[in-house]
Amino acid sequence: MVMMLALAEAITFANCARCKAKYVLSPEDLGERGSRVRCQICGNEWFQAPSKLNTLKDNFYLAPYPEERRKQFEPQAPKAPRPNGVNIFVANLPFQASESDVDSLFGAVVSEPVVNIVRDPVGRSRGYGFVNVEDGDAAQKAIDALNGSDFKGRRIVVKHSNDSSLESSSRRRRPPPPPTGKSKESPLEGARR
Repeated sequence: MVMMLALAEAITFANCARCKAKYVLSPEDLGERGSRVRCQICGNEWFQAPSKLNTLKDNFYLAPYPEERRKQFEPQAPKAPRPNGVNIFVANLPFQASESDVDSLFGAVVSEPVVNIVRDPVGRSRGYGFVNVEDGDAAQKAIDALNGSDFKGRRIVVKHSNDSSLESSSRRRRPPPPPTGKSKESPLEGARR
């Protein structure tokens, strides 16, 4: 009697470079030249060539994406600041830090902080945000306690929010250069007349 062994096809997959999600794809799914792939978790898009697919090794399997990681990439609506509160600017935040992480950090120093992390259109953190606290005393207490402290491996900057500091540098006008006493004509222009 002859035994036939059916060899299963190797499982190929692609990695999202942003959130590390894995997607089972075959070279046929991508076509001969490849295709654009969009991550369902974080919205990242990339071009995937069939020759660059990863192959799942023996005795390994793909597990479901962890729910706690999925929550990091969910878009969050900004919270409304208190009508009489004081805003604090927080910079150099770890990109994977969530509002609840920053809320826990500030909650240990002041009561009821309202945290807004600034995000790009895709929902990724830009590494800075604002914390609204009840009054100026609470703001100063948070600044004194947390400015320069280590938060998830990064030294954060905590300071009073100043609306003029939020303008982009391209909007700021430089003062005109001082007059040099020379005419505006170049030497060549004067010689052509």
